[in-house]
Amino acid sequence: MTDINPKHDVMESTPQQTIGPYSTLGLLYGDHEGRDNDMTSGGGHGEEIMIKGHLYAGDGKPLFNVIVELWQPNSEDVFNHPLYQNDEGFDPNFTGFGREVTNENGEFQFKTFKPGKAINHEHPELSLSPNIIVMIHASGLDHPLFTRIYFEDEENDDFIINQISEDQHESTVAKVVSDNEGEPKVYAFDIVMDGDSDDLVLEFRVAKDDINVNAEAEGREHNFFITMKHRMIKNLE
Repeated sequence: MTDINPKHDVMESTPQQTIGPYSTLGLLYGDHEGRDNDMTSGGGHGEEIMIKGHLYAGDGKPLFNVIVELWQPNSEDVFNHPLYQNDEGFDPNFTGFGREVTNENGEFQFKTFKPGKAINHEHPELSLSPNIIVMIHASGLDHPLFTRIYFEDEENDDFIINQISEDQHESTVAKVVSDNEGEPKVYAFDIVMDGDSDDLVLEFRVAKDDINVNAEAEGREHNFFITMKHRMIKNLE
């Protein structure tokens, strides 16, 4: 076996850098102004839903040119991944992945199929309520942030929810704002990040100053994000 450090020198970690400032270049594709937010366009089945929201900094300013990604299983709770292609309910047409970039008002939206409940028959304690994984890529950050979207009209009781506070869980719940017959149900899911806008998004340093501040977002408890310090699966040995 090759020794990659034959002199056994003290190895220093590589310095961290931000994701931006041009994180959207080369990452966005699709026909709608660079967005790929219609996750139903390739096919699939289940209940069609819309998820609409805003991305704010802790100072209440909307965050623009930030990438929001969703990753989810289909309505049968099967991810589009080679590991699951032989599972019952696997759908090769539904990728379960979407990517959007926020506009100058911090707005984003996705059309998708509502995910199914994740039932783990071997370890029932690891079953998950219907949820969607959310990833945030902002130019002022040196790594993506992860959270989840749960739904207020579903039973929310799983091992992840049970390890966070009630307020933290509330920040992950999407609210129904429209449920008209013949139209996709619409959920609202705003995200408030911990920090000032000019630190989270580098473009704010060269942007115009007349940015609308959302008073309701200013000072509001920021969303719960899963990081490496949160070990969400415990005592499986």
